[in-house]
Amino acid sequence: MLIESGETQHYCYVKTESALLFDQTKDRNKKHFCMLCLTGFTREDLLVDHKKYCNGVNGRPTRIEMPKEGENILFFENFKKQMKMPFIIYTDFEAIIRKILGCEHERMQTSYTEKTEKHKACGYSYLVVRSDGKVVGSNTYRGKNVVGEFLSAVLQEEEKITESLATPKPIDMKCKDWEKFKNAKDCHVCNKSLIKDEFLDSMPIWDHDTGSYCGQSHKGCYYVVLKEIKFVGPKRERKEKDKIGEWVAKNQETCLFCAEPFMKKNFRDAVKDHCHITGRFRGAAHSECNKKLQINPKMDPIPVVFHNLRG
Repeated sequence: MLIESGETQHYCYVKTESALLFDQTKDRNKKHFCMLCLTGFTREDLLVDHKKYCNGVNGRPTRIEMPKEGENILFFENFKKQMKMPFIIYTDFEAIIRKILGCEHERMQTSYTEKTEKHKACGYSYLVVRSDGKVVGSNTYRGKNVVGEFLSAVLQEEEKITESLATPKPIDMKCKDWEKFKNAKDCHVCNKSLIKDEFLDSMPIWDHDTGSYCGQSHKGCYYVVLKEIKFVGPKRERKEKDKIGEWVAKNQETCLFCAEPFMKKNFRDAVKDHCHITGRFRGAAHSECNKKLQINPKMDPIPVVFHNLRG
């Protein structure tokens, strides 16, 4: 290694690369470095595999890794992004043009552009629109502290929207909706067949009184039992599974209630998907697809659209 200091030059013998490059990472154990790209590895066999494909820092990668059969086609899966936002706030500000006085003009001068007037907000108006187009809130204000009043009003609207999303409206099935659900062959979310060659119909069950884990059950069997016992809640907080519970969850093969196998063939995986805002039936969907459309009142954003907003 050549060390230079002004006109003075000196060659230094490097015995081990790991001693020279030890401070490149926080790991203080011995490293095996590639002398082409200076990448460090924890084991020597990893370095040997790396050298087969390394062409240095500025070289192009030569390793060709093809996707596996069955994983070589990408599909769109983020179906929630296709949904309409539950609520949107449309707003507009009005302003008056105020002349900039001499002394104030000098303080504001930060560029070669000469500003003679500025806009001062004097009022606002907004509408809160639901996903079905219904206006569920509005406000108009004129006066002082327009921006502060607007932020305060929007935060109040946020509380109302969050409360509305936290209490979803139950499904309202019409006769034509039942007919549509029974005759559906494809999931209306992913457009794939509702009939699956094999399907694992299994869900964990907790005791509502004690919160203890009981075992696994068919989803349909669980809701049939809930209707039979006329359970209305509330449920006790679920406890973590103990070792026996973990073993049961891993090895149980039959339903806790009907004793039929969990693995079903030619199973119609269909649930009734509906809008939690209006209660309107949207279509038959896979259970997993339906879960992907779930609304999170605390995390889902509420868009605020301004008219002619800049900056």
